[in-house]
Amino acid sequence: MTFQDQLDVAEIRLVIEEAAHATIKGRSFAMEIRTTQVLEANTAAFAARSH
Repeated sequence: MTFQDQLDVAEIRLVIEEAAHATIKGRSFAMEIRTTQVLEANTAAFAARSH
């Protein structure tokens, strides 16, 4: 796992944590979109580096 991979994983964890807090506060829809965008971007970046 490269340093960039570790950064991507850390960002995913942070966004999931933010989404959990936002859901508690009733802002779940916007955070769900942001979480999906970050997960997709980081997954694509990880896949590109894996080839």
